[in-house]
Parts: sequence; structure tokens; C-alpha cells
Amino acid sequence: MGFRHSSYNAPISGKAAFFVCFAPSFLRIKADPTLIPSDWDKLYFNHRGYTGDYAGMSQIGKVPIMVVTVNLNDIQDNRYPPFYPVWPRMGTYDFRTPLHWLEKAVHNAPESYFILNFNIGWPEDWADHHPEEIWTNEKGDYAYGTTVHLRGFAKELPPNHRWIPSPFSKKAIEEAQRGIRQFIEELKREGLDHRVIGCHIAGGHDGQFYTGRHADYSPAAQSAFREWLRERYGSSEELAKAWNRPAVTLGTVELPDWIEASPDGYFLSPQKDQAVIDHRQFMHEQGTRIMESLAQAAKEALGKRVVALAWTMGGNFGGTNGDELFTVFHKSRVLDGIVAQPSYELRVPGLFGGFVSAFESFHEHGKLLIKELDLRTWLRPGAPEATSQQQVSAMTLTMFEDIHRKEAGEMIAAEQGYWFFDIGTTHFRDPGMLREIHRGVTLYHELLRNPSARRHHEVALVYGKESRYWQADFPVASRSIQSRLDRYTDLSLRSAGVPFDCWYLDDFLARADLSQIKVVIFFNLLRLTDEQRAAIQQRVAANGRVLVWNYAPNYITSAPSVENISAITGMKTARSVVKTLPLVRSSESRHPFALPKDRLLGMGETSWIMTQLGLEGRRLQSGFERFSIEDPDAHILARYEDGTGAVAVKEMGSWTSLYFAMPGTLDSLILRKVAERLAVQLPGGYRHAASIGARFASFYTLIPQGPLRLPKESVDAITRQPIHTTTEYDAATPSWILLSPTQYENTR
Repeated sequence: MGFRHSSYNAPISGKAAFFVCFAPSFLRIKADPTLIPSDWDKLYFNHRGYTGDYAGMSQIGKVPIMVVTVNLNDIQDNRYPPFYPVWPRMGTYDFRTPLHWLEKAVHNAPESYFILNFNIGWPEDWADHHPEEIWTNEKGDYAYGTTVHLRGFAKELPPNHRWIPSPFSKKAIEEAQRGIRQFIEELKREGLDHRVIGCHIAGGHDGQFYTGRHADYSPAAQSAFREWLRERYGSSEELAKAWNRPAVTLGTVELPDWIEASPDGYFLSPQKDQAVIDHRQFMHEQGTRIMESLAQAAKEALGKRVVALAWTMGGNFGGTNGDELFTVFHKSRVLDGIVAQPSYELRVPGLFGGFVSAFESFHEHGKLLIKELDLRTWLRPGAPEATSQQQVSAMTLTMFEDIHRKEAGEMIAAEQGYWFFDIGTTHFRDPGMLREIHRGVTLYHELLRNPSARRHHEVALVYGKESRYWQADFPVASRSIQSRLDRYTDLSLRSAGVPFDCWYLDDFLARADLSQIKVVIFFNLLRLTDEQRAAIQQRVAANGRVLVWNYAPNYITSAPSVENISAITGMKTARSVVKTLPLVRSSESRHPFALPKDRLLGMGETSWIMTQLGLEGRRLQSGFERFSIEDPDAHILARYEDGTGAVAVKEMGSWTSLYFAMPGTLDSLILRKVAERLAVQLPGGYRHAASIGARFASFYTLIPQGPLRLPKESVDAITRQPIHTTTEYDAATPSWILLSPTQYENTR
């Protein structure tokens, strides 16, 4: 396989491109099926049309779907003439550049279809026309930045920057919608619209419309907040009751203070802080709502069934970075798929990689989740990554294959998607890398030509949807104490070699049949409704299951109360406030779930060290709320340094409670012991990270742990050789397996 030199044009380096793979069956439902080729799960996503390797991807990768960027902004890039800003000033559009990019893509990939990537950035003179609708902080300073990033707030505009529109400005959204519609009308006049089958929305902070870091106090935000509260509460009486403020009304309510710490405790309280919680949710949801509005304009202008995709910030879709997905995206009738980034540092060979998301909930809501593989390679690692972030860069073909199979394998098993973010447009131009990418998309297409019913596992990891808003220090999410301590916890559970499904709580509880579930890990249920609590106690806490609790389950009802934790876990629990984060070590025990004495649990050591590096002194003004187990009937598995219980197990009659009271300590080896005790079907040993679907499995292990135990007649997906149930696999090589329909051979 090689380049066709007569027509192949090498891309110009310096800008980003994307190559995407996901389930064609999903988009056949969302878009007009008469437009979709049979093998359209292979996509090339190019962020700058002048750098697009359309011919290479079409001729070598056989990629039938391309993504072409429409820069709806005033960017002037003289390095790549001819380059005409699309939106140079208010009321003026010049579509020559994106039309040229699309025409070039059509020429280089004449058999392909296209998704339009609308990259939105309001022109510099926008603020001159709408000074009252600039993003404003609580001090009255204005947000400034670039077309890509919000840089700060000031009274006077710093040089080489522009004022940023309020994310709640209806005028700003309407003007961006107008630009999208006018471009599509031009597209129709050129006769190119019949090649378009979807749109992707980008823009705002970091290109992802991230609105949750800084509050907006502009008049537009004030008006939007009142509308949001009216939709949520319906009446002034309900608002006053929820906020515990008798005088507040929907017509007069003001934006609350934006807090990043509380003198009263680590968690906020509904009795006095519901206004703050609502304000946080309001700000975080708006980025997704903006993308929904812009995608709606594109769909309406195209006038046919097309798919709409968008970005989201962050890679953990449990309770630390994904609540607005549940409240907005999963309910959206416009947005069909969303793209997020896994942790860069964990994809390096030797670590467990991936991201843990509520995959099952995405399926339940008919949505697509795409993992962004923002990889660097030896072709263009870029400074300073080659020296300071080597984990991100694949420096050999073998290393690239390792990362690709580990990360793509997770998404293939989940029947979701992934794309390659080529930030320099040269990262994947090695023929070996292209062949490896082609293996993945060919395999995925093969699986999806013959779909099987989804396989559900005997272990479930369950996320609450409101957890993060109740952390006093949450707005600085990357430095929030609990977010930092549990940043890797759910990811590290993959190394237990225990397959598990991931759900949002409401979707999990809505399942009609829980009979096959043996272990449920409740990851972040800080707040439960009465209905959720009753469903857990009546339906889940039964049938010999082990229920695993992390940190502060059920803690927040009308107010934070340690008695609430005791009630849900079944263990008497105590609360104390500490000024330094406690360390947890396993204690001497003969219980079947026990670890060797004095072991640091979970990711505790890493998180503890990370937290000491400057975080603690700034974020612990009111102290850290530590919970300890003081139940004489509970078996202590790990203790704090003062000897109090930090991890314990207790038999509850028809079920078993296993409580990890300190975040960051939920341990993969304990999970392994629990699964073995309950005879969960385990396809490999401890440290065999497993992503398993109906007919495909991806395994990765850190150290040799014995053979994989698989269904008979399974096949190596790369070599296509039969696999015997005693096959030993190299610890350093991820394995892709085609599974037979039979069940696993059980291991104990």
C-alpha cells in the first residue's frame, strides 16, 4: 500500500486534523440512510481545510467520510494564502476560504461524504455593537481573550486581545446561527450540500464552549438565570422553598455569589446553599446549550436528516466532569454525539489508560460518545512535550500500536467511537501507523456488519449526577480536593481484571432486571432523593449482593449529616474535620477481602503526594471532612494513621456492605477479591484490564498474570488465529479478541 503520487498532496503542518471511527449503525438512525455508505464508520476529521490529508486518507485509509472546517470567525492566517477571514466584521461574511477547502476535499476524495465543523468565534468588533452583552464578573470587569481562550477579566482591554461575549447573549448566538445558515445557503448554490451528512460544533473557550469555570454577571446572564429558574421551579413559591428564602421571587431573583471555598465545611448545604448549587449548574450547562442551539440552526438550514456532534471538556464522565451531559445532552433532540478526552498521562504503555464513562446510559439514551485520542508521535512530538510530557508521545510504532489498541479497544467493546486528533497534521503520516489505524476501523466495521445483543456484566459502576456541585471548592475542578483524590480511582478499577458496566444512577435503577448483578459500586452518591434511596434499599440491597460505597454516600439531604451515611451503608460512621489529608493503610485481617498489612490502598499514595504539592494549603480553609467507621459489628480492612477505621465490610443479612470512607482508596485488588468470592465470571487474572463487548474484547495487563480464560472458538482479531483457553499473552502487548457467543469459562 502506498501513496498515489499523481494526486496525493502532503498536508501543510501547523494545524490540527482528526480521524474518526464509530458505529455506522448509530448514524444510520440519526441521518438520512440514503446518504450513508455501508462502511462509513471510517472518518477523517480535518480542523483546517488547507492542511487536509484527504487524498491520503481516502486512497490509503479508504475513509469515506471527511470532516471539513468552516471557520466562522475573523482569523487571518497569512501563512496559507489565499486566506480570507470568513466573518471579518459584524454583518459581513466571506465564504471563499471554507468553500475552497471543501472543493479541494471533494476533489481529493471524490467518493466521500462530509461533516461540517463549524468553528465559531465572534469578530473583534462584536463588543462595539453589543457592549452591554460582554461576559462580566462579579466585580464588573469584562472577560477578554482570543478566539480560542478566555484569558481573564479587566477594565481595560489588554493588547492583542478582544472582549468575549456573554455565553448567555441571545444576540451572539443568533448572529452565529445567521452565519451558519448563510454558509449553508451558499453551499446549496454551489451544489455541494448533497455531500453533507452532518455538523460538528466548536468554539468558545478551548474550542469546547466551556462555561463552568467563571461566573457571568452580565445583564444577559441575569435574564437567562431567571428563565432557567422558572423552568426548574415553575413558581416563586417553589423557588423560595428550595432556596429557604421567603422573599425571593422569579421576577426579582439576583445572581448569587460565586464561591470557591466555604468557611462552614467542605460540602455545601441545601438549607443555605441551594442558590449557589443552581448557579453552578446553570453556568456549566450553558456550553452544551450553546452547541445545541448552533447545531439546530445547521440542521434546519440543511433541511434533511443529518447528525450533530459537539465537544465537551474533560475525560471523566461520572460525577466529576459530566453532570451537564445528563441534564442537557442526554435529553437533547438535536445533539447526537459528544467528544471528550481521556487522561493523557494514563495512556502510556504500562498504565491502564482509557476513561470510565456511563457507557450504558449513553446507549439507553441513544447517544454516541467519542474518545478523542489527542496523540503526539515521533513525527512531530512538539515542544515541550518531547521532554516534559513524554507520556503523551508515541515514540515508536510499537508504542503507537500499544496505545491505539488499548484506547480504541475500549471504545470498540463499548460500541461507541474514537477519533485521532492530529494537532500538527503530520503525527500519523507513517505507513505503519496508517495500517494500524486501518486495522481498527476494518475490525469495527466487521463487527457492526453482524451486530449482537449487548453483553451486560455482573458488576456495575454507578455514578450520581449532581455530585460535583456540592463540593465547596468545585469551580476549580482540576484542584478540587475530592476531584483530585478520586481522579484516577474509577479508572484504576479496570486493572482488577473484573469486567463492569457503567451507568448513571437513574438509568441503572430503571432497569427492569437486576438479577444478574452481583456487585454494585456506588461511586459518588453525595446526594440521593427519597425515591433513589428507597430503590437502592428495596431493589439493590438484596440477593446476596455486595454494595460498595465511596467516601460520603447519601451525606447531603436537607443538610449534610453523618447519620445519613450510616443509614445507607449500614455502618455507624463518625465525622471529623482535619487540616491535613489523612493517609490510609490496610490493617491486619483474615477477612476474605483483606489486603496484606500496611499496604497503601487504591491510588491513595499518588493522590496524597499530588495533593501535598501546593493544593492543600490553598484549598483546606475550613478543613477536610473525614469519615471513619466506628461500628463494632463491622470488620475493619484499613485504618487511618490514628487507628480509626477507614475501610470496612459488614454483613447485612441479604447483602454485604463494603465502605471506603476516604476518597482515593477504593482498591482494585479488593474488588478482585470480592468478584472472586461471588463467583463473577472473570476472563483473566488480576491486572488484566478488560474491555468486553458482545463479540469483542480488548485486554491489557501490566505484569504477567496467567492465561486469559475465554469462550471456546475465540479468535485473535489481529492474526485471526484460534485462541486456546490456556493461551498466555505478553504482558506488554494489548490483545484484541473476537469472542464466540458462548460464555466465559469461569475462573476462581
